[in-house]
Amino acid sequence: MQLRDRAPQGVGGFFGVAVALVAALIGMAIVSTIVFYSSMYGIATWMEHKDPHVFDGPMTGVGALAGAAIVTVIFQIALLGVLAAFRVPFAKGFMILLIVFYASTAGAWYLSLWTSIRYEAWYPAGIFSPVPQYAVLVVTPDAQTDQHHLDVVEWSQLKEFCAAHPGYSFLVPDGEGDALKAQLPSHDFVWAIQNKPPDDTLMNGRFEVTPLANGRQKIEVHSSWQRNENAFMETWYETDGRQVYPKYFRDGDTYGYYLRNAYLLVGAIDLAGLALYFRWWRKRRNRRAVLVRAVAD
Repeated sequence: MQLRDRAPQGVGGFFGVAVALVAALIGMAIVSTIVFYSSMYGIATWMEHKDPHVFDGPMTGVGALAGAAIVTVIFQIALLGVLAAFRVPFAKGFMILLIVFYASTAGAWYLSLWTSIRYEAWYPAGIFSPVPQYAVLVVTPDAQTDQHHLDVVEWSQLKEFCAAHPGYSFLVPDGEGDALKAQLPSHDFVWAIQNKPPDDTLMNGRFEVTPLANGRQKIEVHSSWQRNENAFMETWYETDGRQVYPKYFRDGDTYGYYLRNAYLLVGAIDLAGLALYFRWWRKRRNRRAVLVRAVAD
């Protein structure tokens, strides 16, 4: 029986076929996911059995993931053949979507991992404003000791802090770096458990200063805070003393930013590729329909 002989009649027939196709797609996706993860763990176990240190590096999981992707693609091709033999509608399109999904997932994951390692997990601070937890050094004069006092202030509180301390400066005075570093805390988690400080307490901090041209400085701040989210924050910025120019940062969420960007990039490529494929498929179908009508006439 030809496919056109089994075409759904009416709205009810259309929705019936649509529901059946969606159910088939969900079933195939579930089975393919089981095959993918089962083969990934199986290959990883075999690789670790052969070499206990095979997964010591950050990129060493590529073998298991690539092997699982290959096994899944082979399974999907075999399934495609079976479905095509039974002339299931849209089987080829569903298989293409599933294959693209797994290939894209693996590609985005390794792209994000590669870029994160390539740039040492430093992520751009933002075009308009960095994250609220972006840490900045603020130096203020101490009238009692005629020395300077150092504070690590988060970006969300920086404007208010500077307004309350009009004599502030973002520059680290020459020759006072060691004295200012000594002002920063160096607490550990044992101290935190014993003292139970507020969530916005700076647990420990350090910084490095690099002189730049025109009296500017490049400053890297490494800070840890008593809180559940973004417990550590490392920032890299430039300053002329009165203004901060955020450049990069890294924290507990940095890899998530790289992964998000990788998925967006790969997703855009997938959509463009699928759009071109379906355009080609429609032209091919139209040419075939013209030939069929010509032969029938």
